[in-house]
Amino acid sequence: MSKSLLLFEYLCSQSDEPLFLTADAACEVLDIRPETLTRYRQKRLIRPKIYRRQFLYSAYDLLMLGYRINQRNLQNALRRTPRIVIERNEHNG
Repeated sequence: MSKSLLLFEYLCSQSDEPLFLTADAACEVLDIRPETLTRYRQKRLIRPKIYRRQFLYSAYDLLMLGYRINQRNLQNALRRTPRIVIERNEHNG
């Protein structure tokens, strides 16, 4: 994933014009429901531009939001993973 992030960041930086996606496209890219995107917007995790009464999302901002979502999901999965404690035996040998 990190290589794709770097590639996308590079492509965005090479463009003279910012790339924006509609809310529907943003949901498709992030694989989330519109309600979830609304919640992220309300929490100010992403800030859209308004153009002709329509929310438009920066592709770069969506990329960073996707990264944070995946990072959070990974952290939550690690918290739920059972931990095994190995006690150190002081009588080795």
